[in-house]
Amino acid sequence: MTQEIGKGAYGKIFLGRPKDKPNIVRAIKMIKKDITNAHHMNEAIILRQLDHPNVLKLYAIFEDNKAYYLVTEY
Repeated sequence: MTQEIGKGAYGKIFLGRPKDKPNIVRAIKMIKKDITNAHHMNEAIILRQLDHPNVLKLYAIFEDNKAYYLVTEY
């Protein structure tokens, strides 16, 4: 992750680039685990399955012991 571009009550958003495609820019939303619940993650899983020009594309979901990371279009 590189530059922080936003933050809110649930976490922060950073700019990032895939290692295999350095010309592409993605937004990485970090959501703290102590704040989120299963309902929020179910929404993220459903969002990942959607493909519509008016809906932000969710490419991947990662997690560590402190947070979830959602990789989306920038």
